[in-house]
Amino acid sequence: IYFQYYRWFKTCICQYKGLEAYGQLKFEGGVHRVQRVPKTEKQGRIHTSTMTVAILPQPSEITLTINPKDLCIETKRASGAGGQHVNTTDSAVRIVHIPSGIGT
Repeated sequence: IYFQYYRWFKTCICQYKGLEAYGQLKFEGGVHRVQRVPKTEKQGRIHTSTMTVAILPQPSEITLTINPKDLCIETKRASGAGGQHVNTTDSAVRIVHIPSGIGT
């Protein structure tokens, strides 16, 4: 389990393993909401807490081999703000897998 904050969680990542774990939990994904009146609330107002749940299956491991000759790597100068540094530094990189046409 991974927690980003200690007491009031902002991010919590859990991993569940077991037979049909994904099948049993896949419908729990979405936004969960709890409404309550805290003991310290003197005017009786309702407080709402929400949590977003994502259920992802564990992908099976694959072996992938990419031939470096199949990659087209281009460096360019970035556009936008940055003054003279932008004009002299190749800081934008584009990589394209030539056989599939997939690029970044």
